[in-house]
Amino acid sequence: IEFKKFLLNAYHQNEKVLLIIDESQRLEPETMEQIRLLSNIELPHSKLINIFFVGQTEFLFALSQNINRAIRQRITVRYNLDPLTELETKDFIEHRLKVAGSNGHIFTHKAVGEIYSFSHGYPRLINIICDNVLLTGYAKDL
Repeated sequence: IEFKKFLLNAYHQNEKVLLIIDESQRLEPETMEQIRLLSNIELPHSKLINIFFVGQTEFLFALSQNINRAIRQRITVRYNLDPLTELETKDFIEHRLKVAGSNGHIFTHKAVGEIYSFSHGYPRLINIICDNVLLTGYAKDL
């Protein structure tokens, strides 16, 4: 009831409410049903909440299951990110390093090529590989 009041208050203040759910592939069917019920909170001509699912491809499999049919039918837009190219991988790594406070090139061109080769351009794997390389370098005082 409090959440519905929150949504109505936001609506009357002309504010949009967006619920972002990361790691959606890990949601249990019971949780998916609760999210579906949240999506039912609406006015006759207006949705009070938008729900944005972020997850790995396993989420699409979960949605395809009959038990999740009701929430699957409510999803109006879907988008899948393709793996990054090698150049995009380089740019992604440089951006992440810059955000972390680095001002130089830490990985050589060859190292980026290896990271790309092992990660196949998947950002999560790129992050894991880079984290491990940086931790190993730190531990070895490189």
